[in-house]
Order: sequence, then C-alpha cells, then structure tokens
Amino acid sequence: MDRMQEYEALLHELEPTPARLEYTVQRAKARRRRRTLRRVLGIPAAGFVGLFAAFVVLVNCSMSFASACSTVPALRELMRAVALSEGLKEAVEHDYFQYIGESQTQSGITITLEYLVLDQGQLHFLVRMEAEEEDLEDELIHLHPSLLDESGEKLPLVTTGHAANPDGSLVDLGSAVTPDGTPFTYPERITLELEPMPENPVDFPDSFVFSIPLNTAVLNQRRVLELDRWVEVDGQSLHFVRLECYPSHARLVVEESGDNTASLSDLKFWLEDQDGRRYDQAPSGGLSALGTTYWCETPFYQMPEHLTLHITQTQWLDHGSAWVTLDLTSGEALDPLPEGVTCYLFPTRDLVEVSLVAPLPEQEEPNHKVYAQISSMQYRTPDGQEHTINRHGVHTAGPVRDWSGNWVDLPEDSYVETFTLDPAGWDTVELGLHHSRTFDHDPALALSLN
Repeated sequence: MDRMQEYEALLHELEPTPARLEYTVQRAKARRRRRTLRRVLGIPAAGFVGLFAAFVVLVNCSMSFASACSTVPALRELMRAVALSEGLKEAVEHDYFQYIGESQTQSGITITLEYLVLDQGQLHFLVRMEAEEEDLEDELIHLHPSLLDESGEKLPLVTTGHAANPDGSLVDLGSAVTPDGTPFTYPERITLELEPMPENPVDFPDSFVFSIPLNTAVLNQRRVLELDRWVEVDGQSLHFVRLECYPSHARLVVEESGDNTASLSDLKFWLEDQDGRRYDQAPSGGLSALGTTYWCETPFYQMPEHLTLHITQTQWLDHGSAWVTLDLTSGEALDPLPEGVTCYLFPTRDLVEVSLVAPLPEQEEPNHKVYAQISSMQYRTPDGQEHTINRHGVHTAGPVRDWSGNWVDLPEDSYVETFTLDPAGWDTVELGLHHSRTFDHDPALALSLN
C-alpha cells in the first residue's frame, strides 16, 4: 500500500464524526506535551495522520469543535493555516486537500511538507520549518519552489514562494498556478524542490526535494460562467469574457479593444451575486493577476445566476508612455513619471541603484501592507536590448540615496520600490513602467455581467 492509498484509507475511516469531541482535544493536548520527547525518540510523523486529517475536516464542519480548538495552541495554529483565505478554506471544506507529512533535515533546518491544497488551477504547499539552533528561529528564509515531472522536466506552471521564520509554525509558503490559456493536466506524481534563500546564506543547503503522489481524483474540475459583456470604463472599452471557477479560486478573464488609447494595468474589484454574497479579490501565493486575468474568491460551489462587478480602482498605461528615459550623467528622469512618483538614482561602481518613491495605497488590513507596482521590472539600453530586473525590494522604512549620495527621508505614508540596473557603460537607459494613470471609483462602479 503506497502513501496515497494509506491517505485515502484513513479518510474513509474518518467519515463518521467522533461522538466525543472532548476526547479528541484531550488527546491533542497530550500529544502536544509529548512533542519534545517525540523529536528525541524519532517517532514517525505518520502516526499522527489520523488526528490531523480528522481535525481539518472537523474544524471546518463543526462550530463547537472549532471553538474547542481555539483553546489549544497547536490546533489553533493549524486552524489558522487551513483558513488562510475564504477560497482555500472552502477547498478544504470540500476535501480539496491532501496530507503529505514528509520531513527533511539539512544543516540544522527541518522542512516538513504537511499538506497540499490543490485543484486544476493551482497548488498550495503548507510547510513547517524548524531550526535546531534557537538563534536561527529569527532568520527570515524565503523558499523558492520548482515543480518537476517524474522525468525531471520542469512543469509549465507559474510558481511563487514566500518568506517565514523557522519557528515551527505551519504556513502557506509557496504555490503554483496554471498559466491562462494553457491546457495542463497534472501527472500522478510530481517532484517539489524548495530552494531556501535566507538573509544569511552561510551553511544553508541548496534545496529540499520531495517526491509527491497527487490525488488526481480532485483535479481536472473547472466550471465556467460565460459573460461576454462589453463595457466602457474610464473612456476605454473592456470585454469581460468569462469567469473561470475552480474549487479554491476564480479567474475573471478580461480583453481590451484594439481601439483603446491605454492598456489596462490593474483592476480592483469585487463580485456580488443575486443573493448579496460578495466575492472579493483574493491573491494566490502573491499573484493577483496574470496579464488581464484577475483572481477572486470562487463561486464554484454556488454557481450564481447573476453577477454584478463592482470596480473600485483601475490603472492604465497610456500608449506611448511605457518607457521613461533615465539620464545616468545627472541622475534625472527625462520623461514624466506616474502621478505622485519620485525617482532617485545613485551610482555604485558600474551599477545604478534606483529608488521609486510613491504614496502608500489605502490599507484595508493594518498588519498586512499592500503596495502598488510602479515599474514593469524591465529596462532597455540604447542598443535596443531589453533586460529583466530579477531582484527588487519594497519597503516603507529607512531613507534612500540621491545622485550625490545624500540620504533622503521617505515622506510620511509612502513606500519605495528599489532595484539595481546595469547600464553596461551607457549614459541613458529606459525604464519600463507598470502604469501611467490611476482612477479611484468611490462609490464603486457597478456593472451587471450576466
């Protein structure tokens, strides 16, 4: 019997809800107390599959059990992990998840791949990182995922990774999504490579590799709401084509008229059905859009008869304004920047440090900062060669340096996008822009889609 068969057998055994929930919580408390001893004795994590699988089902189906869990620290942490977003929570409620429970230890760091939340459109990795040395628990480690098939070929998926501390918390540390318009069928087994990228890379392993059997029974499911609705927004024509509904998220597919004078760079919105239920935008693993396809919470389980689109903000890139020339002899931008954006350049050896300062967008959650992209992460040199900016940072604290090397404090309620360019000896480069204009709609612009 392989791990997939063991997993399915355990879920079958857990179909009836336990009659005495108090016993489940007491058992979890006891096992939590034995955690330290378990590490010493090396008891396999597979022995706890039943408890964890039962918990994931019960916490989403029973309010009394969820309430009881809130008093147990270890279970409270897991409850938060499976309720990362409304879409992921609904996916777990409907069994679109898979327990893995495999661990690897290298250089004093243990990574445990606990769960996958998966459907045809995306794959999320719920991971636990632990450090043997206490001083490493404050180390911020970014995990970069890669997915391969059984032959070692890279799968055609867009992957994103996140950063966390190796303090034993269960977190959503990476995801993979299928590109729009690209038919893709998951294989029965995949290889997941997690490349750790710590702040201090000394003595860190190159990668952690997991071979994972996929529960393909929950894949290849998608429902589509055909919209076919043309509307005018900010003087531009948009075609809302369809809403692709997956178990864990939905994708609003938008097309633009060839007669438009600007290209849509970003769209802030929510959807509302005929019963007043709201479906908010919901980034998946850091991605909120691919091209002009935008992520939101899914009506996969409701499939409403009517949807209204509420637009709160649009960003446009005017045709002819996609590039800004930077003078690398004076440190100035020679073309207009988006409203409110200030550019600072600082020469460092053969490179140029770029800091783009902009007003901080209105924040819905005070503990979770949201930034608006400023550059397109592309630049080109006078010989016509285009270059990709592979590493950049965004922050709200600390000053930036101007052309003379002086430190300039950031204005209040602002943020900065920073990266480095290699001008290859040229006196000018052209920096690509993400958008040139922003329109806020208050109240929201309401459009009936079907």
